[in-house]
Amino acid sequence: MRPSGGASALGRREALAVPGTSTRGEAAPQADTHFDWAIVGWYAQLLVHAARRHTRLFLALWLGVVVASLALAALFPKTYEVQATFLIQRPPGLSSGSSDVDTQTKQAVQVVLRRDNLLALIRQTDFLTNWPLHRAPLLRVKDWLWARLFKTPTEEEKVDGFVGLLEKQLWVTPGEGTGTVTMGVHLSDPQLALTVVQTALQNFLDARHIAEITSIGEVISILEGRTSAAHEAVDGSLRDLQKLRTVRAKRLGRDIRHISAPAVASLPDPETEQLLVQVKSKRLAIADLEDFQRRRISELEGRLQQLRVTYSETHPAVAGAEEGLEKARVESPQVGALRRELAPLEAELKQRGFDATAALSTGATRELALQKTLQSEDPLEEQDPDIDFAKSQVRHAVARYNDMLDRTAAVRLEQDRAGAAFKYRYVVLWPPQKPLGPYRPKPVQIFFASLLAGLLLAFLGVAYVDLSSKTLVERWQLEAPLGLELLGRLSPAELQTPAAPPKDGAAGAETAASLDKPVLIPSGAIAALWRSLMGRGWTTLAVVSPDDGATAFRLAQLLVAAAGEHQRPVLKAVSFLELTLTRAGTVSQALAAGNFTEAGERMRFVVATATPAQNPAALTILKVSDAAVLLLQLGHSSLTDTEATLGLLGQAKVLGAVLLEG
Repeated sequence: MRPSGGASALGRREALAVPGTSTRGEAAPQADTHFDWAIVGWYAQLLVHAARRHTRLFLALWLGVVVASLALAALFPKTYEVQATFLIQRPPGLSSGSSDVDTQTKQAVQVVLRRDNLLALIRQTDFLTNWPLHRAPLLRVKDWLWARLFKTPTEEEKVDGFVGLLEKQLWVTPGEGTGTVTMGVHLSDPQLALTVVQTALQNFLDARHIAEITSIGEVISILEGRTSAAHEAVDGSLRDLQKLRTVRAKRLGRDIRHISAPAVASLPDPETEQLLVQVKSKRLAIADLEDFQRRRISELEGRLQQLRVTYSETHPAVAGAEEGLEKARVESPQVGALRRELAPLEAELKQRGFDATAALSTGATRELALQKTLQSEDPLEEQDPDIDFAKSQVRHAVARYNDMLDRTAAVRLEQDRAGAAFKYRYVVLWPPQKPLGPYRPKPVQIFFASLLAGLLLAFLGVAYVDLSSKTLVERWQLEAPLGLELLGRLSPAELQTPAAPPKDGAAGAETAASLDKPVLIPSGAIAALWRSLMGRGWTTLAVVSPDDGATAFRLAQLLVAAAGEHQRPVLKAVSFLELTLTRAGTVSQALAAGNFTEAGERMRFVVATATPAQNPAALTILKVSDAAVLLLQLGHSSLTDTEATLGLLGQAKVLGAVLLEG
């Protein structure tokens, strides 16, 4: 080796650089503000390849999420929904005094969710006993803990708690402008939910029957009481007329035995009359409700017969219809309440000496022979002013009595028409049915959701394993995180490990002899790599491998072999893998000074070195090298070590990376 005169070898190497072949030292271009959609594709590729690399972990995560989701669905409480829809309409023929449809649909919420109605529901459905029978396993554990940690609630506290529960879970939704009302409940027991909705619907219909039909019966009772009072007024006016006729007959000397007197009714006192009105109202209400129940039973029996024609006896629809029929045959709670209210009223009437049945069946249906009563055998009777006035009083009392009779008959007709139209006014469009499956969570939805969630978690899990390992697993990681250019891809077969790499030193006889061996046959990929490196303007090229130095030296040998025989004298492959700090300074000075052949040709070197982290002496060689190439192994090279190597070498000196795959 001989040194060049007047200029350093490093300055000559810079002069030999081909302009435009490297932009690492130039000013950075203006940043692009647009989103790089290639990043999305890179990470999608990472997800797919990570699933291939960790197939067992991927399947374990996927199946684990599915199994865990189904297991939790079995342990967590299930909610069943039962709902019913009925229509409130105004049948033709009802008077304008009937309740407005829109008002009734809006009032249905208050009627169903009223506290006394909720208490009746709890009693009728035996809610306190049936509620704990179908609790979910986790809720049973919660109940067991609550029973041991807190004081046992009293019966009243339990009832209040269940009233609050029903107020939240029982819902009523009126349809705007349609006249429809939908009521439903969400409970953990499907059978209990069905019973609650059936009972709530029946109680609502009974309540509306009382409000609409029974109220008319109360009006009838009041009118009949006033009719009795009007009849009493008629009897009083007739008695007054009879007294005046008797006085006139005595004055004229006639026989008073021939003068007939109208019969006088024996009527009760006002308090007893009020009791009679209340008793009759209660009896009419009970009769209307019993008639409504009979019609309801008849409808359910007809529906059951239709279902039996279509389905077998064991079909759920037939079983549900039979159960509904049995419940309809039970006496309505409203009827029971009316009977309890009627009993003390009848007892009080009996104490007053009145038979309620006899008192209610007489007095209001008597016929008056007004014209016959007012007629007299004395044609001059009209000339008596007292008798004439008494007759006018009789006519006025009779007119009032007849008016009350007409009004009572009209209200009775209204009651008959309203009772006949009640079943058409409240039409059950969708009867409550036992749910076939839970409202939430739905097993099918949970299964498919767990499949998707498990698939996503499995992809993210295996991708996290790759990313957290800080290992080079994808080609794009060279460009995105590391900022390296991919110079070429090689397979392990293309880099066979030599039997014994030469020791440290520059070009020598031992190295030249090894290069003359015919076994060094570079592949097409290595030849292409060499052609891409030829125009990069370097004198000393370092091949650095953070993983395997022997493979780096093998690549250096193959690159030299790819250069061809005509460049053998001026191109050498040298291994500095085991370089010591003592020799590092001497070798670096030799490389920095430059080497020339006897013919005056510049010598070029492809050296293989370890990373500075593996061998600190390699840093001395890398400082005097013009360029460096990193040899990285896919799935093995550490990104952290590679970043540290790039930091020590300098980003501008590293031409790129060669990726070893397979």
